[in-house]
Amino acid sequence: ITTTGSPVFISVNANYKALTGTPQAAFSLARNNINVGHPTAGIQPVGPAVDSWNHNVSFQYVDFPPAGTYSYSLIGCNPVGTGELTSTGIGPASILAFEMKNANVVTASLMTQVTVTGGNVAGLAASITPTKGPVLVIASMNHAGDANAHWAHGTIARNGTNIDGIASQQITVPSNANQATCFNMMFLDTGATLNTTNTYNVRATQGAGTGKIGKNGSLSTLILWELPDINYKYATTDLQVTLGSSFTDVVPSSPSLTLSTRGRPVLLGWAGHSNTTSTNARSGWSFLRDGVQVAPSTNGMQKVDAEGFFEWHRVVGMFWLD
Repeated sequence: ITTTGSPVFISVNANYKALTGTPQAAFSLARNNINVGHPTAGIQPVGPAVDSWNHNVSFQYVDFPPAGTYSYSLIGCNPVGTGELTSTGIGPASILAFEMKNANVVTASLMTQVTVTGGNVAGLAASITPTKGPVLVIASMNHAGDANAHWAHGTIARNGTNIDGIASQQITVPSNANQATCFNMMFLDTGATLNTTNTYNVRATQGAGTGKIGKNGSLSTLILWELPDINYKYATTDLQVTLGSSFTDVVPSSPSLTLSTRGRPVLLGWAGHSNTTSTNARSGWSFLRDGVQVAPSTNGMQKVDAEGFFEWHRVVGMFWLD
């Protein structure tokens, strides 16, 4: 991408399947073949994973390079065991990058492992002064429980109050000690006070045991991006939705939300979590446009499971440029 000096938004959508050897993997972003994440832990590590099961390894990042031409790429390694991306028709793995011209965007990044103490996560706070709003708020990070089932839940707060009044947007439960799993969050905040400084904090609490954010120093990022004068639709739900054998609308709205476009690309974003109701449960996730997948695949853009455990939560989150 050739830029004029404005920030660059990068989003990666990828799904990792553990194959053999209780694998550990790490995924990161490279700019001109140079890793912008942690040298070994990257941005989204995964594992130790249970063989034959799936993990969301998606992440978002905002880069602030000077004007120039840059090549961004998803990079990964598998130092322990074996695994693969886009297994069994899941995908496609994708990376998108676009320049945020004249954007009001603020980020906070952390490349230090932080113990979850309950409440605000140290180092993941940022402030923005929107003039028109709304503010797209994204937390890209991972959680690792110190032992099996040391689970955590989290959300994002504005000025000390959880956005949308939600106690927790995400829940993740590890299946092995020190297992890193995706813990991304996203809100489109329509309640920010205009022309006033609004401070956002990522919050995380252990539901059981102890755990860490940013395993081994992997890069965690909080992104605040004001979206003035945009054509958008946004829906939320705190209702439990039972999934069927075919794709189900998990954020139903009445009347249905429709977007009339002017021929420009549409950025789609989703954040939520899945809970298994049987030990062999797996769920596929995708975006549908007028009832058809925006990126046709056999099993959706993400596949989420609980590695053979019952009542296990895992984070689903993805972006797509349609």
